[in-house]
Amino acid sequence: MHTGFIIELKYLKRRKSLKDGELQEATEAARSQVQGYLQKDRFVGMDSVNYIGVVLVFHGWEMVVCEEVK
Repeated sequence: MHTGFIIELKYLKRRKSLKDGELQEATEAARSQVQGYLQKDRFVGMDSVNYIGVVLVFHGWEMVVCEEVK
């Protein structure tokens, strides 16, 4: 069995602070998008490939979130 990755990347400008739940909002949006991709027919119907969803959120050059989505 092969492994495939679906990666959603979000970028928050370095000038902005991470207040007001911006980080939480960006992470939730990315999770939702990856879950949507993982449920699409083009990925669900492929039994020979195990897809793994990954969310990456950057604040400037710093990675602040890296998580797997199922």
